[in-house]
Amino acid sequence: MALYLSAGKPASPLFPNHPELQVSTKSTIPYRADVDGLRALAVLPVLFFHAELGFPGGFVGVDIFFVISGFLIGSLVVAEIQNGTFHMMDFWERRIRRIFPALAVVVIVTFLAGAIWMVPQHFAELGQSIISQPLLVANFYFWKQSGYFETGAEFQPLLHTWSLAVEEQFYLFFPLVMIFFMRWGIAVVRTAVLVFIAGSLAWSIYGSARYTDISFFLIPSRIWELDLGVMLALLPKRKVALPVLDNLLGWTGIAAIAWSVFFYDVNTTFPGYAALLPCLGAILLIYSNSHSPNSTGRLLGTKPLVFVGKISYSLYLWHWPVIVFLKYTLINEVSSLHLAGALVLSFLLACLSWKYVETPFRKKVLCGKRKQLFAVAGTISILFIIFGTVLYKTDGIPDRFPEEVSRHRRIPSPFDNIAQLKEFVVTGNLPAVGGDPELVENKMVLWGDSHAMCLLPTFDRLGKEKEVAILAAVEPGVCPIAETYSAGNAHDNEDPGSSVLRYVEANQIKHVLMSSRWDLYVFGMPGGDKGRLLCDANTRSKTSEESARIFVEYLRKNVTRLNEMGVKVWFMRDVGMQPRSVPETVAQAASRGMDLNSFAISASEIRERVKPINLLIDEALDGLEVTILDPIPHLTDDSGLYLMAKDGKAIFNDRDHLSPFGSTLLSPLFMPVIEAAANE
Repeated sequence: MALYLSAGKPASPLFPNHPELQVSTKSTIPYRADVDGLRALAVLPVLFFHAELGFPGGFVGVDIFFVISGFLIGSLVVAEIQNGTFHMMDFWERRIRRIFPALAVVVIVTFLAGAIWMVPQHFAELGQSIISQPLLVANFYFWKQSGYFETGAEFQPLLHTWSLAVEEQFYLFFPLVMIFFMRWGIAVVRTAVLVFIAGSLAWSIYGSARYTDISFFLIPSRIWELDLGVMLALLPKRKVALPVLDNLLGWTGIAAIAWSVFFYDVNTTFPGYAALLPCLGAILLIYSNSHSPNSTGRLLGTKPLVFVGKISYSLYLWHWPVIVFLKYTLINEVSSLHLAGALVLSFLLACLSWKYVETPFRKKVLCGKRKQLFAVAGTISILFIIFGTVLYKTDGIPDRFPEEVSRHRRIPSPFDNIAQLKEFVVTGNLPAVGGDPELVENKMVLWGDSHAMCLLPTFDRLGKEKEVAILAAVEPGVCPIAETYSAGNAHDNEDPGSSVLRYVEANQIKHVLMSSRWDLYVFGMPGGDKGRLLCDANTRSKTSEESARIFVEYLRKNVTRLNEMGVKVWFMRDVGMQPRSVPETVAQAASRGMDLNSFAISASEIRERVKPINLLIDEALDGLEVTILDPIPHLTDDSGLYLMAKDGKAIFNDRDHLSPFGSTLLSPLFMPVIEAAANE
């Protein structure tokens, strides 16, 4: 094991008064082939998962890597601290030699490929992700940009580097924490690590159910995985082998990893409880083989697995950009054979990267002196920041393509910064568009989330034409149903929906239009994020079944109350979700000289997708005085195609939010609403 704890050895120079820290003079840890084999067991499921070749829970390979990394780095750092040979500059030189060279090559190649193939918006986003690499904040960037399992992630060739950022953030403070606690002895160190594990795991369990993206990408919910490996490194060296027990533990570890790889999927709430299984599986494999290899250790130590383990870092780095650019160039014509070929190419690139980049830097054949290494790494890092900034600030260098391509991008709405419900609850005033509420007697309330906000440009225009003041009761991610809350938020003393109802009653508003991404609050996000599931004052929704009940009950209650106030209720069904982010897809089609709707799907497919939520809506509104508005016919052409673009313009700003132009296509749908309010 890493610590070489034994009585009778010289005391550590750093801790001369603590005999429990007495160690051997060794400062390296023995090589273990089974750990390299475990790396292979971690990286292969990730590859097959990303290539959509089975392994639905293959993403857990990253968690196994965290455990391995915590064990190896923890072993080395603790041993060096005990020996008095630890130096922070040595530590970071090793980390840079291990991580940076191969990553830099991948980033450079990705940049060059992006310059050739990526439409401006994607190239600008690549610039931001390049900036995040040397700043060690890639996980923060991708958390804000898109969910790991979202379709938009397929446009992010450096998405997988979020896990590298998590590790490096951990190692920014890990040695300092170890040095601090080691002053009080190994028992205190173990206790401290256990506290970190408990706190991080508790947050991971809590946060994963409510703030899925935050918990997935950011370090607080991942510390425990790395610290499990560290705790294993802190255990005393085993003096005897227990063959029967070791074999049992080893195969239990294999089974735990296999179960998570084959029975988890993108809808599994993760990390949280679910991450325990693969992490504990990795711990059991490492521990059961720590004295001598058992049958699982001999399996993991076979040459093919060991070789894959040795190239696993480069393999992890290369596979995702290869898959992304394959899909980018072929768009919707990617087959399993193509993806298998992408993995073969990834293996070839990984072998080259391991032999000609990783190994020479680690063995100091290249940049043998620390000053040389730091100078080269620093220069490249600065260049990454400069080039990334250029891409971002120039909107992806649109001059690379004809204007027909570069003009397809997300168009901000003039109402993106409109005052939202949080402010309304404090001030009691709803912002108005279309007309001045102080001068116009005819008023209506548009009540909803970000999908309702997308409609404001059209309501602004129609309101001005008909002299109707549109009062905007809007807040992204907040369902427009009073007395309900999102599962990810603590119950407030007063929900904004109830404030909206009181405002409507006090101001004698006669027309209310409700618009929202309704399915978000019942079924969650496609990647398994359940943070927006509806709950009420007595229920913290954990399942869609609970949220469906609350949705039907309280939607009916809200509309009934509005009816009792004498309010005419207009209810808009959702626009559904496109298969791909629309502006970029339209730009890709334009770059190939294709019809802008080449990758659109049929309206019937969209209707099938929104059918579950529409059935709940119909159940809730049955028998009530409400007019239901359906936007789908207004966004469908004569052939039944649900359009991505019309008249050369993108209809959506992403997969599900209408662009300002797209909202104008719904003018005929809203005209009866405006006219009714104008004639009140």
